Amino acid sequence: MAIGMMIPVGDKEYLFKEIDRSYSEGVLKLFQASSTFFELVGGEVPADTEEFFSELPPGKDYDEKHLIGVFDGEEMVAVIDIVEDYPRDKEWIIGLLVVHPDYRRQGLGSKIDEVLGKIVKENRGKSLRVGIQVQNEDGLKFWYNCGYEEKFTSDPIRVGNLESRVVVMTRKLD
Repeated sequence: MAIGMMIPVGDKEYLFKEIDRSYSEGVLKLFQASSTFFELVGGEVPADTEEFFSELPPGKDYDEKHLIGVFDGEEMVAVIDIVEDYPRDKEWIIGLLVVHPDYRRQGLGSKIDEVLGKIVKENRGKSLRVGIQVQNEDGLKFWYNCGYEEKFTSDPIRVGNLESRVVVMTRKLD
């Protein structure tokens, strides 16, 4: 699945494209700028991008994992990790969506979700799934505002250095 397009948000346009390990430096810079988010959900800021590029859900292959960067000119301002058909056929999971703090609350995140929904639907997907740690109140509000519905809350699981419950949410694609 090749992705490369401009997405309009307000009076700006952002490049939305698949990325690979050659973008590691930009991803790490974005992770460091988003330190408050990573400390909230995992207790630490990633020291590298290895997990972002290599981690897969059980039973999935790398050709089912898509890493997307969103760029304002040359600067990476958001990254997305999305996996096809997990945990079930036609349901895609967003493993990570990070938007640079300077670009939040401007409509970029919801536009990214909208574009992801269209891409998933074009590739026979029927719904999107996401898991949000209970302590990430802003994240929960964001996903609710995007139309996601809570399915269940997990038992405590370890994410980085923290144990927390995860609210699993889905959005059906019409």
